[in-house]
Amino acid sequence: MIVLGLALCVLAQANASSPPDRFVPSVGVSVGAYSESLRVGALEESRGLLYSGLQLGLHYRLFDGALEFATIAGHTRVEVAAVFSRGHVPLRLTQSLRLQRRLGWLEVFAGLGMGLSLNASQPSFSYLSLGLPLGFRVGPVDLVYLPSLTLGLASQQSSTFSGARTHRIARTIAPFMIELHYRFDGLRF
Repeated sequence: MIVLGLALCVLAQANASSPPDRFVPSVGVSVGAYSESLRVGALEESRGLLYSGLQLGLHYRLFDGALEFATIAGHTRVEVAAVFSRGHVPLRLTQSLRLQRRLGWLEVFAGLGMGLSLNASQPSFSYLSLGLPLGFRVGPVDLVYLPSLTLGLASQQSSTFSGARTHRIARTIAPFMIELHYRFDGLRF
């Protein structure tokens, strides 16, 4: 994930036909939910896990002038999140590519995103997410709605009297995730 973000940053710099002010640092907060699944024998139950996080990010433009109607941009983020019901603090690495269009004082965007949540407390609760960031920007503030598909990377398995017990992140659509970013336009580089 970080390699993908760095490769896109290098590509953005190599494509620099304008002044080298194409990278903008940002900070952000997020709140969202995803599901965990517990299966014992033939019975399966799932519950939602609410989390919130703090992010450091880097916004950058790609392929200036490639499209007449929109700008292609990227956003790479590193986030420390707190999963409230489990007491875990996973590290989330997220990369998104988006089409941005300015409409007067408002900029709207939509794109594709990919994230990796690494849980050092319990590695079986690490997961990959594929999302669709939708949002808008007013001045230096972005508001993003990010529904995503979560794919657990591992599971905990053990034997019980009624069969095998499997505990993992559910493979499902996570419809609730909202991010708020503040861009430091004065720190462009």
